Amino acid sequence: MILKKPFCASAAALVVCAFVNVASAAGPSWGSNTSVAASSACSSYNIPPQTGLVAGATNGAAGAFAPGDMFTLTVSLGTATSSSVSIVGNSSGVPVLAGPLVGAGTLTYLVNGPLPAVGYFVNTTTPTGGTVNVSIACADAPPTSVPVGSPLSMALGALALIGFGAFRLRRRYSDERAVS
Repeated sequence: MILKKPFCASAAALVVCAFVNVASAAGPSWGSNTSVAASSACSSYNIPPQTGLVAGATNGAAGAFAPGDMFTLTVSLGTATSSSVSIVGNSSGVPVLAGPLVGAGTLTYLVNGPLPAVGYFVNTTTPTGGTVNVSIACADAPPTSVPVGSPLSMALGALALIGFGAFRLRRRYSDERAVS
């Protein structure tokens, strides 16, 4: 069996396409943007960390917060053994934008529409009168990523390559029979 140049080129193309599909399925992604710019209100958001807070404590700031602003709330326990703290849009603790965060940890909230104010509200502490330490900050959201390939697109690509290869082989053998 003698292989002709068109068949070799087709086989090489199939191998290259298969490797490209396998490499893209490994997880690389394209950033849809380098970052989502924070609003000027977010850039100037400055609520200093607070220690010794009890239930009902609140702090925040008014401003024209916009989509892409991301708030990060960090809570550590002082004398409290447990707590409940929320990211809120008003000093009364309502509306709750994210949370509550129970105990120590970090909570984030990504603004998806215009907001007039953002802060925190300590809902409860255990025992009553126990204290917590809270900090909240605003920054631009991290870039979003768009996956290069999904398992479904990889499977469809593989099927298309197999079909193309089968078509080329059938055409090759039919051309050889016509010559013989």
